[in-house]
Amino acid sequence: MQNHNDNLFDGKAISTTLREAIDQTCQEFDGTTAPNQVIKSALRIGDRPVANSILRNRMAATICKISVVAALVVLVLIGWFRISEPANVTWSEITDAVQAKSWVKLTGKTADGSAFESWLSPSEAKWIHRAGKDVTFCDFKNDSVLYYDANHNWVIQGSVDSARQLINSQMAISQMLLNAYPNIRKQIESDEVTVHVTKKVTKKITVHKTCTVQVRVKKKSTIYRQGKSLVEMSVQKKHDTRKDTSWRATLRVNPSSSLPHSIVVDGNETLFSFPKTGPGNIYELGVPRDVVIVKGDIPYQEKSDDNFGLVDIERIYKLYQLTDKLGQKIWPGYDTRKIPIVVNNNDQQEILFGHPTPPKPFRELKGHKIDGKILMIRDGVTMFGPRGGGGWALSFGGQHSAYVKVRQENQSTERYLSLLLHECFHVYQDRYRKRGEGKRSGLPTDDPNYSAMIGLESRILHAALQEKRDKELNELCRMFVAVRRERRKALANGVIRNEGEQEYNEGTATYVQARMFQLIAEANGIELKSKEKDTAYQGFANAASEYQRYVTSVLPATTRPITFFHSKYKNGMAQCLLLDRVRPQWKKEMRVQGITQFELLKRQFPIADSEIGDLVTSAKQKFKFNELFADQKKLVAERVAKIRQILEADGTRYRIYHSAIDGKRKWKPQGPVYRVPPALLGKEAEGIVVESSRGRSRILNVNVMIWVGGIRYFKKGGLLFESKNVPFLSRPDYFEWIDTEPDPSGKDVKIEFARIEKGIYYDLKMTTDGFMLKLDKARLERSKNLVNVRPIRTP
Repeated sequence: MQNHNDNLFDGKAISTTLREAIDQTCQEFDGTTAPNQVIKSALRIGDRPVANSILRNRMAATICKISVVAALVVLVLIGWFRISEPANVTWSEITDAVQAKSWVKLTGKTADGSAFESWLSPSEAKWIHRAGKDVTFCDFKNDSVLYYDANHNWVIQGSVDSARQLINSQMAISQMLLNAYPNIRKQIESDEVTVHVTKKVTKKITVHKTCTVQVRVKKKSTIYRQGKSLVEMSVQKKHDTRKDTSWRATLRVNPSSSLPHSIVVDGNETLFSFPKTGPGNIYELGVPRDVVIVKGDIPYQEKSDDNFGLVDIERIYKLYQLTDKLGQKIWPGYDTRKIPIVVNNNDQQEILFGHPTPPKPFRELKGHKIDGKILMIRDGVTMFGPRGGGGWALSFGGQHSAYVKVRQENQSTERYLSLLLHECFHVYQDRYRKRGEGKRSGLPTDDPNYSAMIGLESRILHAALQEKRDKELNELCRMFVAVRRERRKALANGVIRNEGEQEYNEGTATYVQARMFQLIAEANGIELKSKEKDTAYQGFANAASEYQRYVTSVLPATTRPITFFHSKYKNGMAQCLLLDRVRPQWKKEMRVQGITQFELLKRQFPIADSEIGDLVTSAKQKFKFNELFADQKKLVAERVAKIRQILEADGTRYRIYHSAIDGKRKWKPQGPVYRVPPALLGKEAEGIVVESSRGRSRILNVNVMIWVGGIRYFKKGGLLFESKNVPFLSRPDYFEWIDTEPDPSGKDVKIEFARIEKGIYYDLKMTTDGFMLKLDKARLERSKNLVNVRPIRTP
């Protein structure tokens, strides 16, 4: 670690960071945000943060906020010095007086009235910040950063290097006020500093914006505070092109001591004081001495209502308008206004729409309403990272709700609205028809004939969706029913039942997306009211092509084996679109009678057993089944070879026993999922014995999967397990990862924990080249080539 005096407080480095600070200030005031709102946000030092990678983000939250205030101080002082020096107080006297002090303390209140305190000592190389009960304590000499989280009642400990970039730049800004100005004053050539703000809008388009910061002293006067005579200056900043981005700041200095007294920005006053001593440790600031100390990261984020934009709120309003106009045509009774929607704002915040009883800690999002109804917001998230801009349907505050992510950069607003429709529909469909159960295993995914038959079904459905003639359409539907009945002859009843339920669940929700674009294309467009400019909104100009994209998606990719994952979304959707044409009342039948779309097609096109053979033969000839089978045979063989390679790999095996981890279904795949053929499992395929509450029971036909792209696991809003782009074996009682290139020194494995008692690791965090794991309690059993991680269930 470098000496702090060489790195943090170097004059040349400070000059550079001043320029960076001014550049950052200009970005905040680039004309797109009201300046008063930015200043208010900057002064929210006491607001409580909640969730995303601690010591970088925690330092970002607290250090950055106070440094913005200090940066404004610096801008004021530069303008003051460059233009004129107030009577009886010179800059050199101020800097000499400040440098003679051991500690600088800043005290103030945030915009909502919360108190904060910050201490800074260049001589002791310490920076401390307290907001409410939370405390951040940076000791640069000892390379230590401590953060007390009062909510969890623990202290997170890390090194300065974990936040080095932020500390170097932000602490230097604060240091300018104390002793750096003489080192850089000659490098500031003008009281006007011009910077160029560059923003990349898309991969190909870059927009350059110019913002000029002009600091001008408008007024000097003498005021009195608590018996002290203070020199007060009002300083105004003007934008070079927009008048509405101006702001004012006032600096007050005690002429008798030449020390800054306070700075006032937008009515918020921050007081300066210069105590002889400061806090010696984190416990002097009210932190309990018996608190648990944890090394590493915890979920953390900065709190700011401004992180969620008006356009994001307007998109939900567009969703409401959309179902107002098309909801009954999409599905009778479908109204998104009646469905609670939770939006995950990039794993930082959640905003809640339409929930009858918002759970704590949601608070009102002031100043924003939809149709007169208030919106709610909270810091932190319940679930991390909904995939694909979509999400889940889940229980939220006692209400079945749609949980979605904000629009992603690669999505138009139209596509985002279709995904909102998908997740909201899951909530709606569960209200009138609960999903049935079936056997979740038993699909012969390693059988190329089975995969080719699903592909054959897809080709028939794709052709049927494009067929305009009724007679030919009916014949294609008969072919589809016959081929599916033939394929299902080899499946157990429970597997067939589960297949139908999965198609009903995901196929109908995907149909809702396609149906939206189909209806808009047939109507030659649709107009929705708009208040906020949304650059991602195309006004449904591409509705026809979007609908065709759904039709085309029914054809599976030829580069990987065809699985039922494709069928339940795409083939399930295609059957719904066909039922619109051949059986218009199908939605009412599904709702009232509780039957799946394939069962409805079977009713519409009854086929005798004697007819199936001829129809299947005709379909295979018409849609080139032999070529499809040959391709699938090759792809399945390649997949089996890959699975065998993973199973038989040499290296260190890590086994995480998941039987003691609640919520097994919260494990989310991050890529393709392969079922391991029983033939590759050997004796394991015969079954295993497990303990149950009623005694010992035998599980036959062990279902072993390979999560090719990795997996993630969440609990209570926290990320507990994550692997990326590495294959994991999912076995009945544990997950397994094989490190084929382990480091002999063991440096590729990091194990952090709060404490060990009787062989039990508390607050365990384990990181390898392949995965990250967090557990409250666990045992570790290590041998030469095997590491067993056995979680211990907590109440």
